[in-house]
Amino acid sequence: MRIFNCFFENYRNTEIKIITNEEKDKFEPLVEPLFFFILTWSIGCTIDYDSRIKFNAFLRKMMADNNASI
Repeated sequence: MRIFNCFFENYRNTEIKIITNEEKDKFEPLVEPLFFFILTWSIGCTIDYDSRIKFNAFLRKMMADNNASI
C-alpha cells in the first residue's frame, strides 16, 4: 500500500496544486496496471519458487479475464 500511496501523492489536491479533470482522466487508466504491479511485488516477494509459478498463472488469468470483460 505504501507504493500505491506514493503514486497517489501526485494526484492529491493541496493548497498549492489543484488537480484538474484532465489530470484525473490521465490517471484513471493507470490504476489497474499499477495495482497488479504492486500486488506482484508485495505478494511475489514473500512466497517460494513453486508458489510464484502458481501465483503467476493466477494473476495472468485474472488480468486476461478482466481485460475480456472491459
